[in-house]
Amino acid sequence: MALKKFYNHTVFLQILCIVLMIFLVNGLSKDRVYEEMVVELLRDNMTEGIESLQKNNAILLGAYMKGQIPEDFEMTFEGIQPILSIDDELEAVLGFEHRPFDWMTLEFAAWDLEELSDKAELNEMDLQYIEDVRYVNQALIDAYYDIIDKQGVSFRIGYEDKPKVIGIYKEFVKRARDIAMSDAYQRMKDFEVEEAPVEAQVKNEAVISAEEARVLAEAFVEKATGKSSDLKLEEERLAYEFELQDTTFGDDSAYCVSVDKDGCWLQAYLSYKMGGGAYNDATIDREANKYIEALIPEQYVLYDREVAFEDGKLEEVSYKFVYYDGVYYDETRHIEMTVDNYGYLDSFDQTFNEELIHIPSVISEETLVSSVKGTGLQKSVLVRTEDDEMVYWVYMKSNGAIYTLVFDAMTGVQKEVLPKTAIYYNRIQL
Repeated sequence: MALKKFYNHTVFLQILCIVLMIFLVNGLSKDRVYEEMVVELLRDNMTEGIESLQKNNAILLGAYMKGQIPEDFEMTFEGIQPILSIDDELEAVLGFEHRPFDWMTLEFAAWDLEELSDKAELNEMDLQYIEDVRYVNQALIDAYYDIIDKQGVSFRIGYEDKPKVIGIYKEFVKRARDIAMSDAYQRMKDFEVEEAPVEAQVKNEAVISAEEARVLAEAFVEKATGKSSDLKLEEERLAYEFELQDTTFGDDSAYCVSVDKDGCWLQAYLSYKMGGGAYNDATIDREANKYIEALIPEQYVLYDREVAFEDGKLEEVSYKFVYYDGVYYDETRHIEMTVDNYGYLDSFDQTFNEELIHIPSVISEETLVSSVKGTGLQKSVLVRTEDDEMVYWVYMKSNGAIYTLVFDAMTGVQKEVLPKTAIYYNRIQL
């Protein structure tokens, strides 16, 4: 239903833009059909736009008080984007100028604030910027409430108030132009994020040193290629980046290796990606076994294998592994690697977690499975999630598709049903 609503709304906007342009060309701006469409667009979206600004201000207040933009920061522009998409057409057919106010300035602010989320600590200029954005948002909110109050219109404009919609929008834009003349709006429009030094951007001190990361990177290259290597270090904000000092095209040891400063992952890829190799998937599997023997630790199980094609030709085969200690599968310890059609290890991605977890008293698998209603039960497994929670994944088959029922392993309470998860019990032999 939500997708259908989005599709219908998008189609409506497209049709409206076309109709508005026709009116502009033919001078039919007072046509009744045109007014009806404009009124419906504004009636549906003005209220939503104000609600978006209210939500954004709540998020911004929390960031200001904390002195930091959260990593999951996200502003909403529901209601604003539909108006913005035909702003110039509305201006032309309604006969007024919206500048110096510009709806796009509000969206630009979201991009700047997202950049600020990379900073460990906000400076005074950053905090002032947050306050300026909040001031402008609140001024627009207050203006809208004042206008509809004077018009005797409820927040969600009703059908009987449709004749007032265009007047309300014109008055709102007039107030917005005044707000755009304020110092806060000008500072907001001109603001540029000041990049902090690399050291200041790192939110936590590195858990591993550059030399410890080098040991990991060099060990990877030696295991993957059988050759020792002299790696050049380039320190980034969140990771140590290593690559060979001198490489040539086709060099099968020319790996770029990244090691997370928190010691949580290692990623590597072959610098020179070659295409058009003649290996088939059976031959690639034989080569993959060599890399598995060299790079995959014990207690990791191969649960997924995927063949990729490009232009009808075999490109590579990817292999996925998860740590399994005989009791539970550990989502914090994964490995994925791809082998190309030349038989080279093209990429390698590993997550680490040496922290042991104390397994609490969990419901037995038999007890849990016996309580599951319905038919189609395939298998159940105990899983340690990335959030260090212990859950059971119960795989169920229904109408030809496999679903995963997630249960709290301690209480047996069903948490959610997922359309697709990794099938860890699927053992693949190469």
